[in-house]
Amino acid sequence: MTISHFKYQLSTMKWADRFQIASGVNHARTKNNALYVVTHFRNGDDLVVFKDTQQYFLLYADSDTPDQCYVKDTFTYDILDLPRFHK
Repeated sequence: MTISHFKYQLSTMKWADRFQIASGVNHARTKNNALYVVTHFRNGDDLVVFKDTQQYFLLYADSDTPDQCYVKDTFTYDILDLPRFHK
């Protein structure tokens, strides 16, 4: 699965032949006052990011158990040249 974040509050998620989008984020804090950001995808999945510790979790719409994710790579795209995925 590949998740892309763009500076203008758009996120995309791609896996196999599927593609989901999300717009915007929600900021929140844990009971211990740790700041985190949630991206809500249209299919009901949520990506939770703890920016201070660089921890990432994906909460699938049909599950209560988060999957820990990691950053495999980062890229910088020109705003006029969005990435295209090819088989």
